[in-house]
Amino acid sequence: MMLTQGASMLRAHSTKDRMIAVATDLLDKGGPNSVTLRGVGDALSLSRTAPYRHFRDKRGLLEAVVAETFRQMDASFTEVQKQESTPQAALKSVIRKYLEFARRFPARYRLLLSDPDIGCGAVIEGEARRAFETLCRLVQAVRREGGAENRDPATVAALIWGAAHGLADLEQGGRIRIARDAASLDDLAEDLLDLAAGRSAG
Repeated sequence: MMLTQGASMLRAHSTKDRMIAVATDLLDKGGPNSVTLRGVGDALSLSRTAPYRHFRDKRGLLEAVVAETFRQMDASFTEVQKQESTPQAALKSVIRKYLEFARRFPARYRLLLSDPDIGCGAVIEGEARRAFETLCRLVQAVRREGGAENRDPATVAALIWGAAHGLADLEQGGRIRIARDAASLDDLAEDLLDLAAGRSAG
């Protein structure tokens, strides 16, 4: 599952797909500065000009990494829904795996949601929206199960995603304890589930 594994989960059938997979591995290991078209091409034994047939520049390659990661995120959300026995269990798994993804792959996580140099073109926006809409459907199922359908599921899903993103940032910055005394990231994730279900966090 993408949220807990590396670039081996990315599609790697065509040269372009293999370039995205290699770029993702380089990003995970050394951050954005370690990703270059030349480096990716050398790793795949391509000619010096071959990478430019697929990506105009490094930014275009990194944007493709972001779009593919969002696509895998949507696939993982859908997979979790099928595997878990209840919507609440599925949402719990999604939140935990999202936070684990941020913890294990901080460079990719920051590029995905925080890098101001990466644009939000039609491809990235489309993949991100699909992932968000899948999360919305899951939130709606959780709230329906708990008898709390009075709020727009998209609003609740946005709050949950934003909160999860903020919690991951707090942990990466070593400031998670300012959110609540002695709270762990997983403890706070449980409160997100209460928010989704319309319950008061205990």
